[in-house]
Amino acid sequence: MMKRAYDYFFYSLYRFSQAAPSKWWSEGKAAFVLSSLEVYLLLSIITLTAAVLKRDILPDNKFPLIILVVLLFYGGNYYLYIHKNKWRKIIGGFDSIPKQKKLVYDIICWLVAICILASLFFAFYKMSQVDWASIRNASHY
Repeated sequence: MMKRAYDYFFYSLYRFSQAAPSKWWSEGKAAFVLSSLEVYLLLSIITLTAAVLKRDILPDNKFPLIILVVLLFYGGNYYLYIHKNKWRKIIGGFDSIPKQKKLVYDIICWLVAICILASLFFAFYKMSQVDWASIRNASHY
């Protein structure tokens, strides 16, 4: 059930890419946007957790971890959709859904995307409210 919802999210992004002026590599753009939303969701969770706990929860050298996570998300979606043109079967499977159901599913997909972006902005806002200077200067036992 979750895989089917995830596939529909890809399908919705694919159709949106097809409606754009440039239809070139719409499946790649859909997978990229889906992966980006996943990275944004993870980033908002990490940022909000750090703001609530008032401490940095990632190691000092974040760069290798960030690269690994981004590659895992993009690599996973590449394998799920682009590799061996699996996206064609997924797109064909959802094309037969009635228009009214598609509208409801699309609204849900876009609400999820908006919620992910809103949570990222909220997490950055909460992070800005923390007085990091006093936390860094406090003595730790």
